[in-house]
Amino acid sequence: MHFAEEYIIGFPKWATEYFGTTSNNWYIISHIALLIPYSLILIGTYKKRAWGVFLSTGMQALIFTNGIFHIVSTIMQRNYSPGLFSQLLLMPISLFIIFKVRQQRLLTIQNTLYAIISGIIISGLIILSLFLEIPI
Repeated sequence: MHFAEEYIIGFPKWATEYFGTTSNNWYIISHIALLIPYSLILIGTYKKRAWGVFLSTGMQALIFTNGIFHIVSTIMQRNYSPGLFSQLLLMPISLFIIFKVRQQRLLTIQNTLYAIISGIIISGLIILSLFLEIPI
């Protein structure tokens, strides 16, 4: 849902205007590459494997942080950041999932914090990658 909104509304063009060069080709390649680990995480989470729950929790933190990026970008640039609408829907879901992980004690507090911090760091690296010139 989020990838589709970004692509259809023109995230690569928007990102190029405000950050570094991002082509449609790079957007597609980078997001297809993300689908592989996402699929593995879903399988691990579905089977209630500790690594799957850990990575899923980190992914929820990444999604939430990405939502903050879209909100802040929209406010600072006074221009709609493609992906904002889906992120506004996904952010509460991400918080709910993290809450449920803790409520059901699927991870220790320490591992939950590690997962959240990992997701935030990865999100930050993805956001920083927007400043790279990738004209593929």
